[in-house]
Amino acid sequence: MKNNSLWFVFLLLVCSCTQADLDNPSAQGPRIRLSAGMSVQSETRGVIDAGYTADLPLNFLLCEQNASTGAYPPYTSFSGGMQLPAVRTGGAGYTGVSFEAGSEQYYPVRDTHNKVRLVGWYPRVNGGTVSLSSGVLSFGIDGSTDVMLTQEVEGSKVAGDQFSDAGKEFTFNHLLTQLRVKAYAADAAAATAWGTLSSVRVKNRLPVCRVTLPATVSFEGTAADLPLVERTVATDAAIAYPLSLPAGESNALECGYAMTDPVELPAVLELDVTTQYGGTRTVRLDAQNYQSGKAYAINLKFTATGITARAQIGQWTVIPLPDIEL
Repeated sequence: MKNNSLWFVFLLLVCSCTQADLDNPSAQGPRIRLSAGMSVQSETRGVIDAGYTADLPLNFLLCEQNASTGAYPPYTSFSGGMQLPAVRTGGAGYTGVSFEAGSEQYYPVRDTHNKVRLVGWYPRVNGGTVSLSSGVLSFGIDGSTDVMLTQEVEGSKVAGDQFSDAGKEFTFNHLLTQLRVKAYAADAAAATAWGTLSSVRVKNRLPVCRVTLPATVSFEGTAADLPLVERTVATDAAIAYPLSLPAGESNALECGYAMTDPVELPAVLELDVTTQYGGTRTVRLDAQNYQSGKAYAINLKFTATGITARAQIGQWTVIPLPDIEL
């Protein structure tokens, strides 16, 4: 009789565990662990780069296969409040990503239709400048905030198919174009003729980056001028305007940077440059594509008769351009 009672208790325990698995099929699977890196580098502290040393707050969306059909829910079914807060550990290359306490995720334990998909972005949804509605992310572009998106990655509980395995890493790709501006006078006479430099603005940029998940990027809104972020590239120190123009390219002063929507031909990128004696001049940059994920180094060269501009592609990828003469 005693042995029968113990067997009955064992059966009850087995049955209760099985019911719990049915009610919460993900609870018994291994925890989802991620790794992520940044796709390109930048020397600007205001811009997130591949060697970013601080922990980075992110968002992810998780889509799980339907247990019966294997279909994934459409991204249009996701809106604000459904995103998952996560943090990428600071460091170079691929580092660990963890979901914040209370938002931990687990793989489904079933043997079929057990896959999940993840896509991530930066900055997080905040109810203000960043929002999520019906599978569409909207990021306000302020010139100083990097906007990044990962590829969609699929994984499961199976060893070798988990997000922590090789080949399952997430890469945060930059969606904006970075412009870095420096200025100098050709000689002392040019510096005297122009006086101090009081501002540089990027003309007619679109204020919203729109991402239709998982990967369609567009830009929209009413075009408006975007002022440079008045910080230096290497040290993130504040730039005190107005600037006295130094003579000689080797003495060029940083004027700041801006992250903005890319420019595709036939559109032309323009700057409004304001000086003490020259007023505001509109300067047209080289007619070319200014692409996302690339930083364009622009030198404003003030001569006695005008301003010339030169730019190059730099490491974000950085791109040097020809000097722009004013």
